[in-house]
Amino acid sequence: MRNETHLLPGVEGRVCLTRLGLADAERTIPPQWWGGWLAEESPAPGVWLVDGVDEATEGQHHLLERVAELIDSTPPEHLRRLRLILFSRPYAELDWLRDRLQRIFEPITDRRRLPQFWLTRLDRTAAATLVGVDRFGAVEDLIRNNHLQSVAGYPVVLHFLRTYRQETGALTVADVWRGVLTALLGEPQSNRGIRFATTPAERFEAACRVAAVLTLARRDTIREYSPDRDEPTIGILFQAPDNRSNASALEACRSALFGPVGEPVEYRFVQRNAQDWLTAFALGSLPLPALRSALGSPEGSLPVRLRELARLLRVVRTDAAAHAVIDEFAGGPVLPTDALEPDLAEVLRAIDHLEGLATASPWGLRVGFDNPQDLARLRTPGLEVMLAERLRDPARSDRAKEFLIDVADATHSIEAVD
Repeated sequence: MRNETHLLPGVEGRVCLTRLGLADAERTIPPQWWGGWLAEESPAPGVWLVDGVDEATEGQHHLLERVAELIDSTPPEHLRRLRLILFSRPYAELDWLRDRLQRIFEPITDRRRLPQFWLTRLDRTAAATLVGVDRFGAVEDLIRNNHLQSVAGYPVVLHFLRTYRQETGALTVADVWRGVLTALLGEPQSNRGIRFATTPAERFEAACRVAAVLTLARRDTIREYSPDRDEPTIGILFQAPDNRSNASALEACRSALFGPVGEPVEYRFVQRNAQDWLTAFALGSLPLPALRSALGSPEGSLPVRLRELARLLRVVRTDAAAHAVIDEFAGGPVLPTDALEPDLAEVLRAIDHLEGLATASPWGLRVGFDNPQDLARLRTPGLEVMLAERLRDPARSDRAKEFLIDVADATHSIEAVD
């Protein structure tokens, strides 16, 4: 936080980052400076960043309750001096937290809705600076020829494309993420001089299996060995006569994709997004009965933890039968993932489903009065024209048109409503 004095004068050392996805997250709830800060009659500014809020929706819900309780019990004068910033994927299960914080801060800020911001991708100028002028033209051609615009704004993707040399065949979005993750599996956690003995393909396959087991078993970490036979370990998951697969898994866990935790050492993914992508690759070749078993809950629905995974699985696995299984458990087409920009066909598929709900509902579906910012994710080139055509359709009901106007408003599709 080198520029903290410039960005927020007087903050000094009152800055805390709480990562709810880590095992020791409770250690920073509240921040170490919180008690002394509350004791100040004229509080100085403080900044509390809470990352991985969506990762606490299952299994760590008490951490979210703890954060909400702390804010609720903080005097208004202190809340005026606090900058609380939460990072999360757009999960409907977090509406209770947003509403609770809204009730706390509204009398203080006079805002009827707390501000929400979406992560933006790099624009063309920033991308050219990152890639380098000498390679940017080739990277642009690679993106254009392979229709990779949906992921081109991510720095990690641009780094991959900068060194990629396409020989034959198309490069898909799934290929890009496979390449990005494989590259990260080649980087050690700490000592950059370490050389791995296994191949990148072996480490990728092992990491996919670890990711799938942890995700489906609702576990966060894996050990090399454990006396508990019910606990997933590298020794149990990778048993081979030549021990090659065991070595691949251990080296994968010692790569930049994982982080060590505790003593004896356990390994956990440093980013939930990487774990979800690897799990999607692991499930990508499953037969349909096995896929149904992996995705479905006892209630026949898609568990919250698997919702983002299901979206990525649609990218990895392109067959219609698998998509039908995913949509069945999701209760209809899922909204596009926030890990890449959706294409028009995917957006229209989601809108068709929501429009059907709006038409069938006795009271319609007025998303414009609920959380229109969630529909902003549907903004994609060509949407304005398609919405305008549907709104001019005389066969569409008033309820359906009300819904489409809400979509146009949320996605800033001005042409559709003019």
